[in-house]
Amino acid sequence: MTPCESHGLRPVVCFYRAGVGRQRVISFIDGFNLYHAVASLQRPELKWLDLRSLSKVFLGSLSEELIQIFYFSAYADHMSESV
Repeated sequence: MTPCESHGLRPVVCFYRAGVGRQRVISFIDGFNLYHAVASLQRPELKWLDLRSLSKVFLGSLSEELIQIFYFSAYADHMSESV
């Protein structure tokens, strides 16, 4: 008998409860800097990065859960008005 069954819980419910103690992580991605970093590599296929997979690379352990991704960009005020 598993610990879940001894408490009268189905395994699916027990598995869900096992994740309650995980740390929630939010990823903030600066699109302006990401774009220019990819452009400097001269590899255009990288412009279609999977941002969720990229963010998961930085998770420290299985105790961390990626819950949201914020993709933002700075205003490009260095560019001239004629562009």
